[in-house]
Amino acid sequence: MTMPFVVDFYATWCGPCITMAHEVELLAVEYVTRVSFLKVDTDEEYQLAHQMEVRGLPTLVFISSDPKEPAHGGHTCKICCSRRYQCKVEST
Repeated sequence: MTMPFVVDFYATWCGPCITMAHEVELLAVEYVTRVSFLKVDTDEEYQLAHQMEVRGLPTLVFISSDPKEPAHGGHTCKICCSRRYQCKVEST
């Protein structure tokens, strides 16, 4: 079974992205065996950010291991992320 992903869309010039990076790293450690975390620099991967409909930074997108479930995004705080991913991960 494939693990779900959390994609962190950020930019090096984005102050809130830098602030949130530490929280995302803590989540990556906490869920290391249950979720894969990826970082995407939107300046370098503009096409992917556009395809994923990233409208602001920072943006986190949860991609389920279930291909029938759509990606969910827009969560920007640890409390929201933790509750969202814990719920998602435990239900798979």
